Amino acid sequence: MLKKETAPSESEWQIMEVFWSAGTSLTSSEVILRLKEYTDMTPRMVRVLDEPPVPEKAPELRD
Repeated sequence: MLKKETAPSESEWQIMEVFWSAGTSLTSSEVILRLKEYTDMTPRMVRVLDEPPVPEKAPELRD
């Protein structure tokens, strides 16, 4: 089965740019502070976009 390709949203790009420009690990709070300078993104939105994805459930093995 082919997976559908998706592109990051504008908000996701902004968050990634903050991480890339920092050159080091950042907490969600640090990302929020940096984004406040040029966006109206809410802290909740940053935390949701910053969370690691939930892994898909492994398919059951069949005999």
